[in-house]
Amino acid sequence: MAITDPFILPKDVVLVPVSDLSAEVREQFQSAESDYAITRPRSRTPSKIVDAETAKLLMEFRASKTIVEAVISYSEASQLNPEETLDEAFPILQRFINARILVPPESDDAHRITACFELGDKIAAFEVLRCIQVLEDTELYQVKTSAGA
Repeated sequence: MAITDPFILPKDVVLVPVSDLSAEVREQFQSAESDYAITRPRSRTPSKIVDAETAKLLMEFRASKTIVEAVISYSEASQLNPEETLDEAFPILQRFINARILVPPESDDAHRITACFELGDKIAAFEVLRCIQVLEDTELYQVKTSAGA
């Protein structure tokens, strides 16, 4: 990872204020009311809780940007020193890159995690009846043979 490489949050990454989560869900972890939950549905990466400022910085990556561009934009909006912000934010951003939450825009990881097959598609001698589950590395389908089994 180079600081000059562009990164993006995949379109299916969700940042939700913790205060918007149900009380039942909030009981499962410790957080402040101003914190955010970040998750990627259908990913094996566990959801994470970040403070509001980290969430704002991560939102800079909704469009493809280098780390430097994102930090400068965030720092200007928040009236912070960009150099200090970069020093503080770099380890955090690196963890999100390692977790494949921030990804190169041209990578396969930049796309939504979706099913490869749809109702009626043929896979070998089988016809897809429905998708049961999709994860980033596994898909489970209900299929039938031409004989109806």
